Amino acid sequence: MKQFSRYSKKTFYLQLVLSLLSAVVTVVIPLLEAELINGLVYRKINDYFFLIAACAILAFLFKLFLSYFIARNEHVGSSVVKFSSYTDLLELIYGKNSKELVEYDRHYLNSRINADLESIINFLIFTTPQAIQSMVTILFTLILLSLLNPKVLILVLLLSVIYIMIYLVNKNSMYALFDKIREEDSLYEARKSQIFQRLFTTKMLSLEKLEIRRLSSDYKNLLVDIKKMFNKRYWASTSQIVLAFLFQLLYFWLGGIDVVNGLLSIGIFTATIQYFNGIINSLDTFFDLGIQVQEYSSAKRRIGALISLPEEIEGEQAVKSIDSVELRDFNIIHSQTQEQMYQQNLNVQLTKGSIYHLKGRNGIGKTTLVKLLVGLKLNDYEGAILFNGISLDSLNASRLRREWISFNVHTHYVADLKVSDVLSTYFTFDPERLEEDTPEWSIYQMFIKGSSENLLESKIATLSDGKRQLLNLLITLLKPKAELIILDEPFSNIESSLHSELLDILSLVAKDKIIVLISHEDSLNKIRHEISLV
Repeated sequence: MKQFSRYSKKTFYLQLVLSLLSAVVTVVIPLLEAELINGLVYRKINDYFFLIAACAILAFLFKLFLSYFIARNEHVGSSVVKFSSYTDLLELIYGKNSKELVEYDRHYLNSRINADLESIINFLIFTTPQAIQSMVTILFTLILLSLLNPKVLILVLLLSVIYIMIYLVNKNSMYALFDKIREEDSLYEARKSQIFQRLFTTKMLSLEKLEIRRLSSDYKNLLVDIKKMFNKRYWASTSQIVLAFLFQLLYFWLGGIDVVNGLLSIGIFTATIQYFNGIINSLDTFFDLGIQVQEYSSAKRRIGALISLPEEIEGEQAVKSIDSVELRDFNIIHSQTQEQMYQQNLNVQLTKGSIYHLKGRNGIGKTTLVKLLVGLKLNDYEGAILFNGISLDSLNASRLRREWISFNVHTHYVADLKVSDVLSTYFTFDPERLEEDTPEWSIYQMFIKGSSENLLESKIATLSDGKRQLLNLLITLLKPKAELIILDEPFSNIESSLHSELLDILSLVAKDKIIVLISHEDSLNKIRHEISLV
């Protein structure tokens, strides 16, 4: 993965160094123990014995020291890397073509990204150093075994060949199955997330059993493949365990004969047993590594598919203000039928000082039109969108939205945020600094009216729908420099007695701005400028 942040590299190199040091200690300790055992068995308690004992204690303490930092790096370091990698990927996705992204279910996309990033990071930062550690351990161990007891070396090499054959036999089927499980798991996790998003709607419609039945169906499909994967891994693992046990028995018998015949000291025999077991564990690690390589490859492919999505195509020009917005011979192309959505092309010019009421039946494309207006190209369209006479295609739409456009979105704010956090979206909000009789001050007074508690410290989730809508409207108007304000159903859930007053407030705002209202409210029919979509 090319997006490998500096945090990732730092964590990887630290883990690699710690793993290599651990490999050296792992190889050295059995030799020290062998010398101590020989000293005790053959009654050679001398200065050399105590020197070896001191070295063994130091090696043990150093191993404890390494284990602490390895564990800390795995827990704390991985958390930092996962966060930085997630935000890096998020920035990339923000820059992707909106039309391509809209094809993905949001919950599925979140579940898929989290699972794939977890696999990639664990493999690159922790599995890879562990594999290098195992390779170094095996290499040094084989060298020592060739010097200490060549019989063990022959057994190890033979066992390695058999292990590799077991892996190759299972490789392709396990990879295909794992890939399928990963995709099914992403869909299953997305389904679970959607259930809680629809929780109250489900209760209102009494669809609880249907939701659980659908979830159960997804889980059963996943479970079938999980069981298949378990069976494959179980039999492969069992084969390894049985083989390792038989080889251990064989070496124990051959080594025991050498000890009895005086060809091998008890200490060296004990050390070679430890080395033999260590190599078996390392071979097991490599077998698991093969599976993790498949997991990593699958995750990398899926993340790569997102990264390779085409970028949002934007122009390079910028505007210093928005004086006019024009739709010239404009029509939206339906994404499925590829037909025009409106019976007649739109020719509309929006200028400062006016409020425009965008009307039309549900499904006619009002929200789609607004999204295209701000540069989110979720649909193809005919004609042109012009800002100050400049085609939107020639403008940097991201900068245009960031600097000059404010757009209210109903489900934008996280429910557990405090009101003060939301009001500080663009700058640190202080109600004392609001000038009296300004539009923002007037809406803020509506917002806090009738509330005994400090609303600024309240969570968004505790607000009524009306309060939440007033807050949304206030935030939209608070954006600095915004000269095009787009309000989608701004009066919904707000008591009708306030509609006329709110409209008067927006009329004041519109003196030096362009305001577009999308609404079905009858109270907006008195707005002079209407854009009817048919």
